[in-house]
Amino acid sequence: MRKLLFLNIIILFLCPVIQAEEIYYPGTKFISVAADVIETNLIWFGTNKCLLKYNRSSDKWDIISKDVKDIRVIAINPLEKDFIWLGTVQGVKKYSRAKNTVEKIKDKDGILDIQINAILFDKIIKKYIWFASDFGLVRFDTETGEWKTYASKEGLTAKKVNSIAEDPGGDNYSLWVGTDNGLFKYSSQRDFLVKVNPPEDFIEIKGINAVAVDESYVLIGSANYGLVVYHKEKNSWQLYARKVNGENANDCILSIMPDLFEPSSIWFGTRLHGVIRFDKINNIWQDFSQDNIIAASLSIDVDNNIWSAASICSGGGAFKYLKNENKWLYTDPLIVIEDKFDLTWRKY
Repeated sequence: MRKLLFLNIIILFLCPVIQAEEIYYPGTKFISVAADVIETNLIWFGTNKCLLKYNRSSDKWDIISKDVKDIRVIAINPLEKDFIWLGTVQGVKKYSRAKNTVEKIKDKDGILDIQINAILFDKIIKKYIWFASDFGLVRFDTETGEWKTYASKEGLTAKKVNSIAEDPGGDNYSLWVGTDNGLFKYSSQRDFLVKVNPPEDFIEIKGINAVAVDESYVLIGSANYGLVVYHKEKNSWQLYARKVNGENANDCILSIMPDLFEPSSIWFGTRLHGVIRFDKINNIWQDFSQDNIIAASLSIDVDNNIWSAASICSGGGAFKYLKNENKWLYTDPLIVIEDKFDLTWRKY
């Protein structure tokens, strides 16, 4: 009798959870976000199942092409007039703005079915598109159509590349590359990568999820130590520990975004504390009480709003921060029988 009663109690608690999951669209674990620089009213979200488009003007959501269902859209780069490049677990895909369709870059084009973690458009010589993959750094030459993979032969002794940042300074074209085995620098003069190691008495940095360049500094988002900063000119390293309840937070940083409108601010997406902001002039961290939120990706639109793709305990969703109002809004997509989104933005 006790066993039967215990079983009934378990079923009672499980049933509402199962029913709630059934009304969630299967792609509610939000992974990536990008504000469109061509069609500035559009915000793109990548999930573990599909690509989503949100129109800020009309407040409407669309699922883009059933061709991208059942994949993880990890990276989005909407910088081209005709196409949007997508990084997925199944390689590189391209979304055609005119056709509203998604096509896969085939193996014969030079890239295999490997996971793509980040996409970088070359803004300096305006010739290359770089891809961070699970099997090295991949470069596409937009002029010749040629693909090249950088691995151990080219100095990249790490297998998985998580993030790429272009360095606007220096005498030659260079990139900073965050990997599962530390920080690397690519030089166009040598067409080669060199590992940049911290001093022996510094913390050991292996897993780098995010990397960004801010003037003379390389911002490193580590998996275990939060923000690590490398000064390029001084060749010095510094750990910026954030305090939570008087103790070091040891944030796992997943994304880094220097603020285009407020140069003193740098935004971070973390694994357990959502989005946080750092005021580098006053050396102040700002939290938004987003506990247990995984903020995987960040973007900023032309109207100075911050967007985040995040996962939460019940699935995932889209976050937007209205700076003028100092307010976070959140929505998660619910699906109805007609296969349309029923979304409301609510205050977080």
